[in-house]
Amino acid sequence: MILMETKTGRIKAIANLGKTDSANYHELYNYAVGEATEPGSTMKLATAASLMEDGMANNNTPIFVGSGVLEMPKGSEIKDHEAPETPTLTLKRAIEVSSNVAIATIARDHYVHAPEKFYEHLKAFGFTEPVQIEVGGAAQPILNDPKKWSGVSAMYIAHGYELTLTPLHTLQFYNTIANNGVMVKPTLIEKVREYNQTVDSNTTVVLNPKVMSDKTVKQLREILEGVVEEGTGKNLKTDYLKIAGKTGTAVISNHGYTGNKKYQASFVGYFPADDPQYTMIVVVNSPSQGGYYGNVVAGSVFREVADKVYSLSLGMHPIVNDAVSQNIPPVIQSGSREDINRLLQLFGVNIPEENNEWIKLMANDQNKYIANDIKADIVPDVVGMGLKDAIYLLESRGMRVEFTGRGNVKGQSIDAGSKISKGQKITIQLS
Repeated sequence: MILMETKTGRIKAIANLGKTDSANYHELYNYAVGEATEPGSTMKLATAASLMEDGMANNNTPIFVGSGVLEMPKGSEIKDHEAPETPTLTLKRAIEVSSNVAIATIARDHYVHAPEKFYEHLKAFGFTEPVQIEVGGAAQPILNDPKKWSGVSAMYIAHGYELTLTPLHTLQFYNTIANNGVMVKPTLIEKVREYNQTVDSNTTVVLNPKVMSDKTVKQLREILEGVVEEGTGKNLKTDYLKIAGKTGTAVISNHGYTGNKKYQASFVGYFPADDPQYTMIVVVNSPSQGGYYGNVVAGSVFREVADKVYSLSLGMHPIVNDAVSQNIPPVIQSGSREDINRLLQLFGVNIPEENNEWIKLMANDQNKYIANDIKADIVPDVVGMGLKDAIYLLESRGMRVEFTGRGNVKGQSIDAGSKISKGQKITIQLS
């Protein structure tokens, strides 16, 4: 896993776990930088970028896929995992559903007889040289000179075979798309200090200010958003953080063993999709549980890390920011006026005018509070409170409390305002 700042290229995290003979996981090797493998379906976007730059295709270009099987020379074939939705797919939809047949077909039509065009784009994307980074051991990618390509090489390279890349190569390319076509050098250095003085804090190095046109970038980003919205990455879709990216599943070498195939699952993308701040790649080699497809295996890790980054990055929370800018109090549960005021002061917004010890949200108005009159011998209204406040109020009045669920109180078994009997049991339901 590699997490990188989109605009600066600064790598914020790298995790490399390898399985030992004792079935434990340790940091054994820097796979992210030093191991080059066939990338599989994450390569399809580079193929689309090449075609778009050559004026040979756009997102609406139709591709005939038939039943999802493409016959190849010598009796071999390229297949899709599932039968296609329709016999013809647009380029955008083909990548959203990760159709091998569609990408191999369009590469055959345009690059089999012009392999040097395809190669020159892949070279510009950084796929022919080791990625520049401040640690040793960066692996040399393998991409043969087009003079050595066979009649089917373009078709296999187009969907991620007959070449090897490190995860860092793939990340750098996708980061270029997130960064509006600007390719920056991945770096582990945030600043340079000498004698406790910062001598260089601008460590971003632009490798290529315009790898591809704005038109191509726009279409590629539409594809990557579509992958998560309605394609193979739908399991990463959330209603609070928009992610864009591509799933990848590759069959990898099994060292001559002819039994079950070994797979590599990956997901590479960026977030938030409409204003990328971070680009990330997750690669899992030979997953042993939960399937082997990129969306399930690598995608779930991507989602968990993205959620963690999001939770720690308040600048990505537009709803809260908008509310604060308009001096609208955030929705806070009913409870102690002192506690609520303390929270609202942190947001710099107006506090309730009520002076009662306990206050509650007005019905149908999430931004106004009213007094919650609490009397010693009357069952209090605890709906909307957190569990801590609700239990305190009820037990301090001699009631025995049971609760179900988690969250805020959404219901109570005895109506507020009822007379309390000593030792009376009350059940509260949490949302």
